[in-house]
Amino acid sequence: MAAPPPFPTRGPPPPTQTPSLPRGLLSLGYGYVSNLAVSPSARRRGVAEALMAAAEALSASWGCRTHALHCNPDNAAAVGLYLKLGYRPTVREPAWMPMLQGRPSERCTLFIKPVKRRRPAVEEEAAAAPPETAAAAALK
Repeated sequence: MAAPPPFPTRGPPPPTQTPSLPRGLLSLGYGYVSNLAVSPSARRRGVAEALMAAAEALSASWGCRTHALHCNPDNAAAVGLYLKLGYRPTVREPAWMPMLQGRPSERCTLFIKPVKRRRPAVEEEAAAAPPETAAAAALK
């Protein structure tokens, strides 16, 4: 029997499919992107933006209030992407963190972005409509 995919493509994951670390972050209201990589032959084509949009949509569907990720501040392309997508740099990780995680000594910066809550379709239609139509739609 084949193992189920690690995360479903729609709706919140059943508790048995949520790994322990994300469950901990989810309880704090954070959706966390731990790694993002795009093949060199596919770069500069919107792949990273599409992957981030999917990750953000998934964490929003889980009820997260904030998206978060770590990025090496020397990676100008990645930093530029995250700034363009609305992430803001916050704190730099402690000097001992890379060593503890068994990775190169570059220290990463935590980037965060508030989750944009999607309004129900009726509210979106009313907001897009002229004011008199919006009022009529609200009474439906």
